[in-house]
Amino acid sequence: MGHYLQPIVDYIGNHPNGALAIVFMMAMGEALFVIGLFVPSTVVLVGAGTLVGMGKLEFVPIFTATALGATAGDAISYWFGHTYKEKIRRIWPFSRYTGMLDRGEAYFARHGGKSVFIGRFIPGIKSVVPGIAGIVGMSPVRFTIINVVSAIAWTASHLLPGVGIGRGIDVASSGNPRLLELFVLVLVVAFVATYAARFAFGWLLPHAELWRTRLGEALLGLPVPGARFLRRLLLNEENILVPFAFFALALLGLSGFTLISVAYFADPAFVRADESISAYLQSLRTEPFDRLMVGVTMLGDGMVLGPVAAAVLAVFLWHRRWRMAGALATAFVSAALFVPLIKAFIHRARPIALYNGADSYSFPSGHATLAATIIGMCVLVAARDLPSRVQRAVYVLAAITIGLIAFSRLYLAAHWPSDVGAGLLFGGALVFGLAWLLHGRSYVPASSRSGIAALVCLMLVYPVHLYLNYTATASNYVMRIDQTLVTQERWLADSWADVPLRRVLLDGDYGEPVLVQTNLDMSKIADTLTKAGWSPRAAGQLARLVDSILPSRRSLDEMSVLPLTNHGHAPIAVFTRPAPQPAGARQVLRVWTSGTSISEGGRHTPLLLISVTTEIAEPIGFGFALAEALQMTASENDALGSVIANSLGGSVTLVNDADGHRLLLVN
Repeated sequence: MGHYLQPIVDYIGNHPNGALAIVFMMAMGEALFVIGLFVPSTVVLVGAGTLVGMGKLEFVPIFTATALGATAGDAISYWFGHTYKEKIRRIWPFSRYTGMLDRGEAYFARHGGKSVFIGRFIPGIKSVVPGIAGIVGMSPVRFTIINVVSAIAWTASHLLPGVGIGRGIDVASSGNPRLLELFVLVLVVAFVATYAARFAFGWLLPHAELWRTRLGEALLGLPVPGARFLRRLLLNEENILVPFAFFALALLGLSGFTLISVAYFADPAFVRADESISAYLQSLRTEPFDRLMVGVTMLGDGMVLGPVAAAVLAVFLWHRRWRMAGALATAFVSAALFVPLIKAFIHRARPIALYNGADSYSFPSGHATLAATIIGMCVLVAARDLPSRVQRAVYVLAAITIGLIAFSRLYLAAHWPSDVGAGLLFGGALVFGLAWLLHGRSYVPASSRSGIAALVCLMLVYPVHLYLNYTATASNYVMRIDQTLVTQERWLADSWADVPLRRVLLDGDYGEPVLVQTNLDMSKIADTLTKAGWSPRAAGQLARLVDSILPSRRSLDEMSVLPLTNHGHAPIAVFTRPAPQPAGARQVLRVWTSGTSISEGGRHTPLLLISVTTEIAEPIGFGFALAEALQMTASENDALGSVIANSLGGSVTLVNDADGHRLLLVN
């Protein structure tokens, strides 16, 4: 197990009772009447199953606690409905969700008692069906039997996939610990996204609908320019809202593309942020995920998307839908020509060398642009006459596919983040522009047949492309560690200024100053600092991130140091010691790589950077505190830099940059 997550995993493994309480409360909370809409139990339970698979939690207690929680939640909801009956519709906050109660009653009327079992697996229904069963007078004995059986099945459906994931990660992480870190980051993002979606659909959208109606009524007869149009828009008269939204989204896409382009030229911090985020993603790469991402990125290659676009276009030409065929052809050609033209104009270098000619440049991402344009438009025209539920599923699947292709370009270091963002925005603008033009029109049977043609073409072309070109493509994306090589004389003379003299944050801004540049061996630096009173800290970057977010009652010395990065890279070594002031504070020394190597007598040594911050335990109440960084003065930095440089024992050279920044070179 990698040291990055070991402290977190060990903590959970050493506190199983806490894990039991969490899964019980989550399972019960999601089953509570209406309240369950806002409890994202799925991600938590899959995460608990993952820890079971990793051997950090026992299966039987976790399974039992989850099943009991699910049973208790449904039982409470049933009791509530059985006790209050139709009065529930007048009790706040349930009075705000009468529409959901109506849907629950209709569902129960169609399926009867088995809806208690089936409904537990359906989001948006499971939190009301038990209460409806109580309202309509379902027998307590019958309800209890179905409740217990469904709770066991529901628990298994959530925990068992997690157990399998955990077992796979435990095996894989023994060869590459970074895989576990990447999984936890994805799990955190999934948790936040799930909760945000629940909040949006459960509270935000219903309230937004109410506010929209009230504002529309307030605008009636108001003698203000544009009031009539705004009222039509708010109340969606003559279905005006949908085409307006498409038009607005198309404009927003073009505006976003323009803003990114301007920021690239005008804001150096924007470029530094690109570099930092890209470097951070590279630190998370693993060999199994590399193979997967190569396959995903090949899905966005022109030799795959091109034939798909041609197949859709051919169907509309066959059915003599000339205007539609002309619109599609114009959009496809515009995207295909736009990318190389902008690349040739901007001339931005890629993170790694790929391709030749205009394609060797980076901005914008051709894969992101063409994926958004071709996949988006093909799905738009193919799904427009499908049932609404199927249509939504197709749109979501297309969005996920486009997102994965875009992410693969970042993960494989083929593009900078702004390249991908710009490509998605431009492609999205074309898609929404076409949606605006096509609103209200039907293209049966050409639309459905174009979808079949696109799918058949994809199933034929993509596997062949993978078979013939996967090995060669994968070799292009092998992770590279680029190093700039300079002689020691040149470094001491002027090349020290080529390395950022302050820590570069993920957003491109600058942090604390670099006090020392040195080409001494890291083992010697560690021994020297330890003898000088600095204590090494071994906690991983993700453990520091968790510690920095969660309040703690521990002393500052027991807290992890803040999880800082420099140009997207974590420090290669961290040391701490008590700070002279303020009382109880600590100094944190971090050693960073620079991407430069120093050449001396045929020997190459990495140039390392040393920075120092001061941290305190900031009280937040009830005995809890968080680690916080303090700003150090220039004089404090200068004095500390001198102490560190002199303690390293090498030859010390003092230099100053144009802004008066004081830097010590130790060789």
